[in-house]
Amino acid sequence: MKKELIVISGPSGVGKKTVVEAVLEKSDQFVLSVSATTRKPRTGEVNGVDYHFLTTQQFREKIKENAFVEWAKVHDQYYGTLIDNLEQAKKRRQHLVLEIDVQGAMAIKKKYGEKALLIFILPPCFEDLIVRLHNRGTELEEEIEKRIETAKLEIQVANEYDYRVINDEVARAAAEIIQIVESSERRKKYEKSS
Repeated sequence: MKKELIVISGPSGVGKKTVVEAVLEKSDQFVLSVSATTRKPRTGEVNGVDYHFLTTQQFREKIKENAFVEWAKVHDQYYGTLIDNLEQAKKRRQHLVLEIDVQGAMAIKKKYGEKALLIFILPPCFEDLIVRLHNRGTELEEEIEKRIETAKLEIQVANEYDYRVINDEVARAAAEIIQIVESSERRKKYEKSS
């Protein structure tokens, strides 16, 4: 059975977006799910490309319409995966990659079970993560501290994922993710034929 959803999570600052971009560059079997959010765009982010930027009212309307595969409130903002993304990926016979937080990943795991493959991205060490968060320069110190505390909690949930990948080097981490997905596909085909 082809995994419908490839869920990639990890703490803020671990480099999820960069690793996912490398996966998408290396293989056309993957397509990124563009999440919806109520947070403000960061410099350079484009609506419909990086996120679907919605107002809180628009997001809540979509919740009422059951328009999300999953959604969660993280750092006082809403984030969610639109069902339309999954339908489009199915039509193109691609793996839909969801770069989402732990709450969303656990909702996907509960709802989709074996149809989802969960991968958690870890930093080489926690100190690296703290340095990355400070070097990004996108948040105030108070926000960085909140993200560090959240990261500690998220890392504790990493064992709930099917695989854990250390982002010590982006190209290597991306190649490992592609290999994990391909191995999972081969294993499922083998189990089906036995």
